[in-house]
Amino acid sequence: MVSRENQVAAIGYDGPAMVVDKKIKKRYGKFTVKELIEAGLFRSAAALALYDGNEEEMDSVVSAYNSVAGSEYSKEQLGRIFGICVPEGVNKTIEL
Repeated sequence: MVSRENQVAAIGYDGPAMVVDKKIKKRYGKFTVKELIEAGLFRSAAALALYDGNEEEMDSVVSAYNSVAGSEYSKEQLGRIFGICVPEGVNKTIEL
């Protein structure tokens, strides 16, 4: 199972392993979605909202991102742009 701290700091996958930025994890791993948005970490905020399964928080991320970027992305489009998902079959992490 992937922890929420790892989800916030995930930068990719290597087979069944999640690759995590340990500096991001240490600094922002305990942040809420709102705090991540305020810090401008939209990808991490979206990943956490998706991990938590919280549609309202994901709507907040999309709204904040679109406001800053001057875009009109949907939740689905933003997820693809950021390359985020709820990982399945991930059984270890690699911290860089």
